[in-house]
Amino acid sequence: MNFTNKHHKLTINDAIFKAQIKECCRPHYEIFFAALLAIIFVVFLSADKGSNQPLLIWVGITLTVLSLRYGFVAWFNRLPDERIRIGHSRLFCLIMMVWGGCWAAATLIFFPLLSTAQQAAWFAMFMVMISASATSHAVFISAFFAFALPYFFSIVWVVAIQYPSPYHVNAFIVTLVMITQVGAAKKGNLAILESLRLRFDNLDLIAKLKEQKDTAEQANLSKSKFLAAASHDLRQPLQAITLFSSALKDAIDDKSKAKVLASQIGDSVGTLQGLFNALLDISRLDAGTLECEKSDFYVQDVLSKLENDFSLSAEAKQIDLYFDGDNHVVNTDATLLLLVLQNLLSNALRYTAVGSVKVSVSALDSKIKIDVEDTGIGIPIEHQQYIFEEFVQLHNPERDRKKGLGLGLSIVKRVTTLMGAALSFCSKEGKGSCFSVVVDKGSDMAAPSNNEVHVHNFLSNQANVVVIDDEVAILSAMSALLIGWGYNVISAADLTKAERLLEGQSIVPDCIIADLRLRDNKSGIEAICRLRKRYGASVPALIVSGDIAIERLQEVKEHGLDMLHKPIQPAKLRSFLHNKIHTFKNNTV
Repeated sequence: MNFTNKHHKLTINDAIFKAQIKECCRPHYEIFFAALLAIIFVVFLSADKGSNQPLLIWVGITLTVLSLRYGFVAWFNRLPDERIRIGHSRLFCLIMMVWGGCWAAATLIFFPLLSTAQQAAWFAMFMVMISASATSHAVFISAFFAFALPYFFSIVWVVAIQYPSPYHVNAFIVTLVMITQVGAAKKGNLAILESLRLRFDNLDLIAKLKEQKDTAEQANLSKSKFLAAASHDLRQPLQAITLFSSALKDAIDDKSKAKVLASQIGDSVGTLQGLFNALLDISRLDAGTLECEKSDFYVQDVLSKLENDFSLSAEAKQIDLYFDGDNHVVNTDATLLLLVLQNLLSNALRYTAVGSVKVSVSALDSKIKIDVEDTGIGIPIEHQQYIFEEFVQLHNPERDRKKGLGLGLSIVKRVTTLMGAALSFCSKEGKGSCFSVVVDKGSDMAAPSNNEVHVHNFLSNQANVVVIDDEVAILSAMSALLIGWGYNVISAADLTKAERLLEGQSIVPDCIIADLRLRDNKSGIEAICRLRKRYGASVPALIVSGDIAIERLQEVKEHGLDMLHKPIQPAKLRSFLHNKIHTFKNNTV
């Protein structure tokens, strides 16, 4: 069995031994001063008993040994644990034996010279010193024996040998006291050893548990970091499949059987995309790459994005989607709040067959409450305590992956905790549910511009879109999809090629879509900035990426650019283009 400290591994017995030595060698200053008083007491008793020369010599030797003992203690306590050796314990026992020898010598030399009353006082001093040693040195009983035995035998010798038989009773009493103190010291020693063993067993167990916990956490963190780091490469082929399937569906005649197959492919890809995004969100939370960066912003900015993202889905299910409430300023992380509301709104739409879903905002003193309320199937009361656990799907016993993995509410719970936001819900089976997120109210800001126009059936009218992506498959799929929607598309693998294709043309891009990471360590941010500068206009732009590194996301945020993570849902892309291009054209007319 091993005990781990910060320097190296010790056996339990080694650790106990070192703890004994350290405890025994603690600077017991009260014992030091008691020893000085005992020396003064001997001087007081023996000063007028003949020549004082032996007394002076004894006092000098005894004070030297006492200084040596406490000098050793002071030096020993400065030693680091790894330098403590068994030789130190032997040296301390030797010092204690010499210390006991000093008192044995005093007994042999001065005790016979004392009166009966003074001898009784000497007996009392012996009992006090033996008792104190049994208490203070029980942790390392060898030191107790080294001191006590010489002192004890000197008392027995002078009482039993040098005096007639009546004094033998005193020898018997002294022996009885010694036996009692030895027994007490041994019991104390056993108790202390058991306590130390239990302590180090616990420390050993804690160290092993910590090591296993660290190993498990490291394995989990490595997995999460791998998913987070590999997400860009994993998203690329999924993005291409998503775009190709959508383009294929748009290109096939509505009456063709292939249209049905294309729709089924699209549904499967959409399901895969949802599962993939949920797993990556969990991996980001586990890897600690999500951080909460609070700022003041209008909650309407987030609600507008939600409306763009989910209005088509609501229309497809013939569910009324409402956004209600004043445009309050909140103080929280906008990206995390959007992630929370996206999951809540996605759940509400998934489990509502008929009726409506409503997102409302209201003020509560210094807080802002956002409610996502639906008229769906509700949650049975006996299952409500489990809904925030991972992979829990109450209404999906058949494990239909079109309904997700059951990670949405788990992500909501963990992200709201990260945000420091309050999360609550109420639900009634068969009547619907309402989830509430409460965040801090922000400081007053200037009134928001009301230029945002939400048009879902806007035709592009041959708008010009520049697409820059170094993945050939994604570039081809994106171009096919946008052309199918009626856009003019200029596609390029890098900025240089895009500028070359735009050279000599009188058209101004109505939107730029660029991958975040391009060839030769270039970025889509740089490409967008260059093209905007070229045309002297704030051309609508969208960064697409599979990268979820926090520093990358922060860089996009600092440039005020919109961003969608791969794989992008075609409906989201189409909604973005409709919204941004229409607004851009209206503002430039």
